[in-house]
Amino acid sequence: MVDFLKGKLTSNSLRLVFPEGENLKILKVASKLNQKGMCKVILLGEKSKILDAAKDNNLSLEGIEIIDPLRDSNLDFKADILYEIRKGKNTREECLKMLKSSNYYGVMMVKMGLADALLGGVTYSTADIVRPALQIIRAKERTKTVSSSFLMIKDNNKMIMSDCAIVVNPTSDQLTEITIASVDTARLFDIEPSVALLSYSTHGSGRGVEVDKVKEAVRMLEDKQVDFNFDGELQFDTAMSKEVRDKKSPGSRLLNDANVLIFPNLESGNIGYKIAARLGGYKAIGPILQGLGAPINDLSRGSSEEEIYLLSLISLLQAQNNSLLFE
Repeated sequence: MVDFLKGKLTSNSLRLVFPEGENLKILKVASKLNQKGMCKVILLGEKSKILDAAKDNNLSLEGIEIIDPLRDSNLDFKADILYEIRKGKNTREECLKMLKSSNYYGVMMVKMGLADALLGGVTYSTADIVRPALQIIRAKERTKTVSSSFLMIKDNNKMIMSDCAIVVNPTSDQLTEITIASVDTARLFDIEPSVALLSYSTHGSGRGVEVDKVKEAVRMLEDKQVDFNFDGELQFDTAMSKEVRDKKSPGSRLLNDANVLIFPNLESGNIGYKIAARLGGYKAIGPILQGLGAPINDLSRGSSEEEIYLLSLISLLQAQNNSLLFE
């Protein structure tokens, strides 16, 4: 997967900011990215602590930018900009205080064009990463829903599962936006999307408000005339087996077994991807945030160095894709 991602990246000038620059795992990944010339790395934190940790672990940080938000001479200027963004919701003093935390400072760097992507979460909680992203970056144009997906890999098989980390109980509107965003994510990894909107029902075999919600999302996708193959509402076995589809839903529109799975709620999505990882032997990479105006990604606090490195490359790929969209 690393070689695939490297092959997709065509620029080494993208800037990736790590708000937890004092963390040893982050330092090791930052050093690796820098030495391999993958991007411009920015570390946030107390400079002396970062340099001491690097020295103690024989890590080269030559060429890496280190910024201590508390010592930024332009912090007041950044606070003025944040205050304009948050006017009516936060005071000027509150904005200045927010920017003294590296999670807010890093997201503000992305907002101001001083960095292209942010990756954090080894010490910060998901809420600590997502909240400033929603407050400062906000959703893409014509999008209201910020969601997440996991890239699931086993041997040569790749699939997307969504939403497994952000939206607790999506409405039909939100399911529609989550589906479209998940397809965009799938295409980043050269996955030709075959999308299943999952349920405990297959085309009317079950009833209930949760089934109706998925049915409505399918209708909305039909109205939008989207450019990908999809079907729903489908049970998991129907989505994943032609033999089962031929029995349960002979008229299914899925041309191939599903490789983009849209769960009806966070509970099923979170459980589902973990079952695939623990019992099915799939490697789960993510959560990959989608629907934001710029790439901000969240790490699990138990992430390994390999997982941090992979999500770093994915964040850069998202940033590259964003820049191509606005050229």
